[in-house]
Amino acid sequence: MQDDVIERLRERLATGDTVGLYVLRDDARAILNRITALTAERDALASIVRGWHWLAVGPDEMGDYQHQRELIKASEPYASPALRAIAAGE
Repeated sequence: MQDDVIERLRERLATGDTVGLYVLRDDARAILNRITALTAERDALASIVRGWHWLAVGPDEMGDYQHQRELIKASEPYASPALRAIAAGE
């Protein structure tokens, strides 16, 4: 999608089509919004992975139980249906 927008932008700039540039501006904004949303999701997933890693290699203390519960809750949107069924059975 980004390559298409860039190519259309080049064509419009070469031909002097300023009206078409407004349409491309909206497309570019949509792409930037999508990139922002994906970056935020990536950061959230990275945080979950770091948390699970900490739990796997960290100290075994009472605080781990609370940390594990928070990680499970944060991970639920990304869990497979089978894992959700197991979690629901608890």
